[in-house]
Formats: sequence, structure tokens, C-alpha cells
Amino acid sequence: LQVTDAAKATRWAARLPLAPPSLAQTQLEGRAELALQWQGGWQSLRSGSGDTTVQLNLKVPQLDWRDPSQPATQAVRLRDWNAEASGRMDGLSIKTSGDVSQGTLRARLDAQAQGGRSSSGDWQIAVTPLRLQVQDSLLPGPWSLRLVRPLALNWQPAATGGTLTTRASEAELSGPVAGIATLAWEPLRWSTGPPNELTSKGQLRGLTLAWLELLGNTQLANLGLSGNLVFDGDWDLAATDTIRLRAVLARRSGDIRVQTQGLVSTSGITSTGGSTSPTVDAGVKDARISLTAEGTTVRAVLLWDSERAGRAQADFSSRITRGAQGWGWAADAPVSGTLRASLPQVGVWSVLAPPGWRMRGTLETNMVLAGTRAAPQWSGSLQANDLGLRSVVDGIEFGNGRLRANVQGQRLDIAEFSLQGAGGAAGGEFTATGFALWLPDGTGENPPLAKVRIELDATAKALRVSARADRRLAVSGTLQARLNNARLDIRGALKADQALFILPDETAPSLGDDVVVKGAAPANTAGGAAASTRVAGSNPPGTRVSTDVLVALDLGPDFRVQGRGINTRLAGTLQLRSTAGTNAAPRLTGEVRTVLGTYKAYGQQLSIEQGVMRFMGVYDNPALDILAIRPNLTQRVGVQITGTVLAPRVRLYSE
Repeated sequence: LQVTDAAKATRWAARLPLAPPSLAQTQLEGRAELALQWQGGWQSLRSGSGDTTVQLNLKVPQLDWRDPSQPATQAVRLRDWNAEASGRMDGLSIKTSGDVSQGTLRARLDAQAQGGRSSSGDWQIAVTPLRLQVQDSLLPGPWSLRLVRPLALNWQPAATGGTLTTRASEAELSGPVAGIATLAWEPLRWSTGPPNELTSKGQLRGLTLAWLELLGNTQLANLGLSGNLVFDGDWDLAATDTIRLRAVLARRSGDIRVQTQGLVSTSGITSTGGSTSPTVDAGVKDARISLTAEGTTVRAVLLWDSERAGRAQADFSSRITRGAQGWGWAADAPVSGTLRASLPQVGVWSVLAPPGWRMRGTLETNMVLAGTRAAPQWSGSLQANDLGLRSVVDGIEFGNGRLRANVQGQRLDIAEFSLQGAGGAAGGEFTATGFALWLPDGTGENPPLAKVRIELDATAKALRVSARADRRLAVSGTLQARLNNARLDIRGALKADQALFILPDETAPSLGDDVVVKGAAPANTAGGAAASTRVAGSNPPGTRVSTDVLVALDLGPDFRVQGRGINTRLAGTLQLRSTAGTNAAPRLTGEVRTVLGTYKAYGQQLSIEQGVMRFMGVYDNPALDILAIRPNLTQRVGVQITGTVLAPRVRLYSE
């Protein structure tokens, strides 16, 4: 069989009378070649008679498969895949190798096996050697799995299913870091029944932090963590009409280094090693996760105990049920649990911050969980001290923060939340109060965001928002945020107490008007607007937050701008508006004017007599009305600028 165009071959096969309907929904591209030869007759091939010999050779230079509803980047791609099988049906020699990839994941498999079908109809195969390499282009790698002991499998087909059994075996797991983890399992039995049955038991030894990074898809360094912790695990599972499970992953040796400050604190504590924040050995005493199941009751326990990185313990239990579709977790299943944590000043808070930002803070919490899966009921308190948030690039630094919150049922009440700007008390203060409520949904049909209701009232008092040398800003004012039914309304009024913005000498490069990006419809064209509408409408209501912002902005008494030849104070008021449900940029309305400013042009230092920018919606293209006059002359000469920022008209002026 030679397939030179898999796409055409699939379309042809889908039209055959006995073709399954799913074949028409399959998209294949590529080519493949299969050669099959056997001796002993068709009947003996079906029955697995020992005197039947087979010779099979499969070559797949390139083959891509994907569901038409998925993007092309999610296609499963086979490259240089070869498979060979030869010998008697009861003693086949099998070899296979090739590459398979999907998205950023790529795997390479090389394996050999011996075995075949016995006269009784059972399939027995012994796999050795086997090597699997997996690489994610976004993570270090590759990661490898290698069989240490042969993997023996036995499949016993039955009229209503079959039974798979394996002998004890062992494999090694290795990666781009030092250390090898070992995976060993005892004989396994899986029956597709009825009755369905699964028994498995084994151990995992030498799992390092690097493996946890891979499994958790996160970089521990971004959380202020590093170290040489090593974990061991084991499991014991027996599942029939009931489930009996015991699985544990626990620290065996090593310690972890914790970043004690997510950012340099305003209290004067300095970091060591240049810009690196101070770290300390946590002194880990115990770290483990355990999962147990007995009958229909499932329980999970998390334990963390250390000398200098705090303590945390979580205990959770619920009930699972078995139905026609197998085991499930019903919406009305009861849940119960407790959470107790006492964490010192560590940089792990940074996982909650955007990329490039750092957070810190201490945490004390004591929570109790009750209710059902669909309507969990939490109760308890949450306290955080010395909260801090910093972004070096943006010049933003807040510290000395406090949080006092209580949880009751599905409501979180924020009694106190406060932050100070850079410089401690001199940096001003930000305070907020409010609540967050998770609304119960008996039907389970509403999207998650539609179940969340949040109300926050915030006040800023001379808050130093940015403290960069070229970008200083302190503001006062109030903001109110209301999230209801996936709609976020923000109202408020802000006033700049003091500001200084130094403009860079060069503007960022941009593409010229004669450069056309294929596939990108301009937003200001009818086609672009339609495309934006289609994208926004493709999300069901309640699955994304729509915003409605209306905030008054007052530039205050000391708002200064320098650079590009200008040195002036700005005054005026603006109104910022962002309408819910649209993809348009925020809009500004109002007027900004210069006060006692100067402008350097044509080698002269000019005084700005009139400088007005009128915003009429588009935030980056206000209308200009500027007149700069050369001082100390009997005649009035200078420069006049009209038009808009994107299309200014500049001319020499004299009177």
C-alpha cells in the first residue's frame, strides 16, 4: 500500500459504503508506505496458528493528523516513523522508531519487542530495550525514560473485553539536570470486564525539584525557590466496584533555599549579591502529599513543616460515586476540610504577580471547609502583613501592606487592605475595603465568571505610584469597582499631587505606511471592525469580563513634562472612558494646557504663550493649539503648531 497523498486518500475512503462517519471529520496530510506478507493462509493468520509467518514493514516519512476544529499548531505530526515485524505469529520480532510532535512537545521512541499470539489466542510480548525522549521547546530538556528490566505484557481477549497483565519491571527517568529517578512497579492487572478491575502497586524514587518544575509547568526560580530536595513516592491501587488507594509523595532528603524578600524592602534591609535578594535555608522537616481512597471516601492531605519557611497543613475529603459512565464526583457530594498556614516573609508571593513583578508578605490563615462540591462553604480568617509589590522596570514599589479578611460561606469580606508608596509613610497610602462573593448555581450551567460578584472601594492619599528618575507620579482620589455577571464597572476621580515625566530623545521605531502585514485587518476599516466583532462574539456571555470605565483625571498643581525641547507644567482635567463590550481603545475627553512653559526649537529658547491639547475621544491624537514666542524681542516671532499629534502643522510665526 502506497499513500502519496493522505488527504486525498482519506476523502476517497470516507465515501466508501462502510466507512465510519468519523473518517469524514479526520484531516490527514502526508504520505506512507506499508508492505505486508504472510505465509500459511488467511484463516491461520486470523487464528494465530504457529505455522504462520509474517513480514511487515511500515514507513511513514511524514504524516499530520488533526481535528478540523483545532488550530494547525495542534496537529499530531509523525516524522521518519518506521515499524517492522517478522517471524512466526507466536514468535514475532518487532522494532519501531520515530518522532511524534504536537505543539511545542516532541517525543522520540526507539523500542524492540519479542512475542506474538499463542494458539489459545493470548498475546504475549516482552519489550526490551525501550527508550523514550520528550522535549518541550519552552522548557529545558530533553527528558528520557529507559527500561532497566524487560517489560512483559500479556493480553487475554474475551467476548466482552479482555485482561492485560504485566510482570514487575523498572525504568529510569533522567533529564537535563543531575540525578536519575527510578520508577518500579509490581505486577499489574487490568480487566475491561465486566467486571472492570485494576490493580497496581509501585514506587518512585529520587524525584528532584527539576521534575516538579516540569510537572507543574513553572520555574521555581521565579518563585524565589531553589535547592536540592529529593522526593520518594509509592502507590497501591485496587479498583473494582469499589476503590482502595494509597499514594504518597514525601521528602527523602535535601533542603530548599527561600528568597526572603520578593523585593528590597523600604525598611532599609539591603540585598546581598548585587541585585539578588537574600535567601535562607528553609530547614525542611517534612514535606508530603498523600491521597487515600476507601470505598467511596477520598481524602487528600498536604503537609509542610520547616524551621524558617513556615508551616502549612491542608486536609480535604469528599465522596465519589460510581454510575453507568464510571466513577464520578457529583455536584452534591459533601466536602470537608481544614487549612492552616503560617508563612514568614518569603518571595513565593511572586507567583501571584505579573511577569517581571515581585511580591512579598507574611501569611496567617485558619480555614474550615464544609458544604458540597457545587456549593463549598468556607469559614475562617486571613491575615497578611508587610505586603509589598515591586516592578523595577516600571519604577513601581509598594510596601508596608496589611490585609485583614474573613471568609464565611462563599463570601470573602476585606475589612482592611492597605499599601504605602515608595519611601514608607512619605510615599502616601492606598486603602481598600469590600467583598467578593461566589454565587451558588444549582443548575451548573452558568460560566464561572457569571457566578462571581465583587465590590471594592479604594482610596489613594498622595500615593507615590511611580518613583523612576524619569517618571514620578503621586496621586490622590477614590475608585469604585463592581463586578457583577461578568461585567466590571469602574468609577472614580483621581488627582495628581505631583508628577514629572521626562520624555526620551528618540521615539520607538515603527513600520512605515507602505509595509503591509498579511492577515492583519486594520482596526479602523469595516473589515477590521467586523473581525473584531466576530472574535468578541465567539465567546459565550459570562466567559470573559467586559469593562465599563469612567474615571475623572485631574492633572493637579504640579504636573511637569520635560524632553524633546519642552519644559512645562501641565494643567487640566480629562475624562477616561472605556465602554463595555467593545474592543476599541480607551477614550479621553477634555483639555490639557501648558503653564509657564518653554520650548526649544530652531536653536532658540521659546516661551509657550498658548499650549492647548484638546482630547475628543482618541487618546493618542489630541488636537493641538500651541504658540511659542521668542522672548525679549520688540517683534513677536516664534513657532505655531496646529492640527493633531499624528498630523501636526508646524509653521513659523511673526506679528
